[in-house]
Amino acid sequence: MIEDSLREVVRKKIIEILESRLGRDIAVEIEGKMNHDERGRILKEYEKRGHLPEETYNFLLSKYHFKDLTSIVFGISSDIQVFPKIMKSMIGSGKFGVKGLRKHVRELGYSEDKFEEILQAIYLEIRKRSRYPEYKKLLAVSSFEIGVFYLEFDYEKAEEFLLEAHELRSNLDENNKIRLFDNLVRLGTQYNHVKNIEKGKIIFDKALEIMKEIDLSQIDPRTVNALKELEKRIDESCENISI
Repeated sequence: MIEDSLREVVRKKIIEILESRLGRDIAVEIEGKMNHDERGRILKEYEKRGHLPEETYNFLLSKYHFKDLTSIVFGISSDIQVFPKIMKSMIGSGKFGVKGLRKHVRELGYSEDKFEEILQAIYLEIRKRSRYPEYKKLLAVSSFEIGVFYLEFDYEKAEEFLLEAHELRSNLDENNKIRLFDNLVRLGTQYNHVKNIEKGKIIFDKALEIMKEIDLSQIDPRTVNALKELEKRIDESCENISI
């Protein structure tokens, strides 16, 4: 009896934590599928931080709620299917996002080239369907997330996808617009570091356009400082050219 009462207390607390971010129906669904250890980890994490990080929500959604490819990789549902055997095995794994896809493909024993082939196939299928209005948001988010992924090691690929996301930014929510701004500044800063001021200036101008559309109080001060530093370097370069 006491054990049942304690279980109900834990159940209600887990649902309360998840409901604020995911809504009640999804919170109830996920809580009902969690095991004892997972419930304990969620409560400890919430107690320690006062909130759950985005990574935890993504893990829970991927493991217990999402049932299709683009939900797991980009958080937006569709009926798009590519490499069904590989992708079906990712459903319910808890892996999420482009990095989660890369990890899953590697764990299956495939090469980095195979991962990029799968990622490109997903993107091209989304792009093909983007002539329909219901796929515009998915194209914007996928372009952005792929660009962020490539930002770690391939400037040119990152630029291609981030600039496409910039053009499609009317389909992004406020949070993703802020993240797009942040990552464009990162890209511009990286071009500055390799002395490619021309590209840095292009990215700088795109970042300024987004800056006019977002809540400035939500921007990380470090990003603002990086933008100011990039502007300074661009101005100095222009002065040197004029001399």
